[in-house]
Amino acid sequence: MAKFGENNLTTAMTLSHLGSLMNHMGKYSQSEDFFNRSIKIRRAFLGNEHMDIGSSLMGMGSLLNKLKKHEKAIQSYEQALKIFNKHMGENNNYNQYVYSGLGYIYEDSGRITQALAAFEKSVSLIQKNSLESSKEAVAQANVAGMLRLLDQCDKAIAIFSKILPRLDSELPNVWVTPKAHWRYGKCLIQQQKFEQAELHIVQAVEQLTNIKGKSHEITLEAIAAAVDLYRVWKKVKLEQKYTAMLNQSDT
Repeated sequence: MAKFGENNLTTAMTLSHLGSLMNHMGKYSQSEDFFNRSIKIRRAFLGNEHMDIGSSLMGMGSLLNKLKKHEKAIQSYEQALKIFNKHMGENNNYNQYVYSGLGYIYEDSGRITQALAAFEKSVSLIQKNSLESSKEAVAQANVAGMLRLLDQCDKAIAIFSKILPRLDSELPNVWVTPKAHWRYGKCLIQQQKFEQAELHIVQAVEQLTNIKGKSHEITLEAIAAAVDLYRVWKKVKLEQKYTAMLNQSDT
C-alpha cells in the first residue's frame, strides 16, 4: 500500500479483501477497520452508489452481525440491496447473498418471521438465477430451520427430507450440513421419533466437533439438541453425558 498511498482504488480493493479475510479469521475489530477504510476511499472516488460500494457494504453487514450490531448490519445490507437493484434489477445474483445475510441477522436477533421471509427470498433468487444445487440446498435448510422455530415442523421435515441427501453428497465436510441434521432431529423429537432423531443429532455432534471444535457455538447447539433428546426420551445417562459436554465447554 505504501507504493500507491492510501487514497486510491487499488488500496480500497486490498482493504476490502483484508476485511473479508479478517472476518473469516474471527479478527472482527481489524475487519471492521479495513471495511470502513475501503468504503471511505471508494465513496471518495466512485460516489455512494457504485457496485464496489455495494460489495463492501455486504461484507460489512456480515461482520456487524457477528459483532451483534444487528441494526447497523441491517442498514449495511439494505444499502447494498439498493445499489444492486439500481444497477442490475431486483432479481440479480448478488441479492441472494443479501437476503441470506438479512435472514441470519433476523434469526440471531429473534425476528424469526422476518428471517423466514428473507431466506425464502434467497431461495427464490437462487432458483431464478439457476445457481448450483448446493446453494439452493443450504438456502432451503435455512427456511426449514425457521419453520421449525415457528412450530411448523411438518413443513420443515418435508424440506429437510428433500435437501439432506443433497447436502450430504455435495457439502459433506461443511458445517451447514450437520447443522441441518440436528435441526431435523429436533423436529423428529417433537414427533416422538426418538431413534431417528438420535441418528441425526449424534451424527451432527460428531461432525461439528471435527469441523468446528467442541467449544464452538454451532457445536454447542447440536450438543444442546442431544440433551433435549435424551431428556424427553428419558435416557438419563445419555442426558448426563451430553450435559457434561456442555458444562466442559464453560470451563
